[in-house]
Amino acid sequence: MQAYESYKRILDDIAFNKEVMQGDDAEMRELAKQETEELQERKEQTESHIRNLLIPKDPQDSKDAILEIRAG
Repeated sequence: MQAYESYKRILDDIAFNKEVMQGDDAEMRELAKQETEELQERKEQTESHIRNLLIPKDPQDSKDAILEIRAG
């Protein structure tokens, strides 16, 4: 749930910054543009993290494995 809430907050911040970039104040537009670029990077990282969380755990992970290497 924390990852989803973080992702949702990032999306809300990006939407807000896009609204600010439509405004009249040049300084605020520049700040919003810089912040949006950082938020896009965080969005991609969060999406990757959520994808990893959605992968089910393999029941074979807890078992030991034997690896035999032979000359060939």
